[in-house]
Amino acid sequence: MKRQRNRGRVVAAVLAAMCAVAALPGQAHAADPGVYAFDPEAKKVQGATANVEASELDEGVPYRSTIRPGEKLYYRVTLDEVSAAYVSAVAVPGDSGKAAYGDGINVSLRETDDTPCSSQRANFGAGEYARPIAAYVSRTIKESSSTCQESGQYDVLVERESKGTSNPDAWNLELRFLREQRLKGAGESPSGAVWWESAGPVVRAVSAGSSDR
Repeated sequence: MKRQRNRGRVVAAVLAAMCAVAALPGQAHAADPGVYAFDPEAKKVQGATANVEASELDEGVPYRSTIRPGEKLYYRVTLDEVSAAYVSAVAVPGDSGKAAYGDGINVSLRETDDTPCSSQRANFGAGEYARPIAAYVSRTIKESSSTCQESGQYDVLVERESKGTSNPDAWNLELRFLREQRLKGAGESPSGAVWWESAGPVVRAVSAGSSDR
C-alpha cells in the first residue's frame, strides 16, 4: 500500500508540471516562473554521454540529475517481459531569464542497439518564462509487436534543446521509473485503477494513490 501511495504522489507531481505547461500562457509566469518541489528522498545520479556508461535507475526510486544545453544523457533501466514500464523526466530550469522558442527536452526509451521504443518532447513556446516541463516514455506489452518486448536492459535518453540566446545554466532533472504488470483479459491495474493506455501512467497512478487513503 505504501508503494502505491508513493506512485500516486510521483506521477501527481509530473501531472502538475504537465498541466502548468498546457494551461498557463508564457506571460502568466512573469511574476512566478514556477516552483517545483523535488522529492526530498531523491537520489543523485549522473547522466552518461555514452550508453555503455549509463547508471541504472531502480524502479520506484526518485532521482535527481542535471543537464546542460545541447547535452544528450543516457540512463538505464532493466525491464521484464510481462510488465508495462514508464520513465518520466521533469526538467526544472533556473528562475532567471526567458526560455527561447523551442527550448525543451526530448526523452526516449531505446533498446541498447538504439532501436526506439517510445519518445516524447516537451518544449516552450514563444515568450515563455522558464518553468518546469515534463515528458514521459513507456513500454507496453503487445502480442502483435516484436520490438522492445524482451526482458533486459534499455536506455533512457534525455536530450536538451537550447538556442544560443538561452540561459546557459544547467537544468535540474527529476527522473522516475515505474513498472506495472500486465493483466490477463481485464481492464484494471493491480491497484484497481482503470487501465487507460491512451492516458499513460498519469491517470492510473494518481487513481492508485488516492484509492489508498
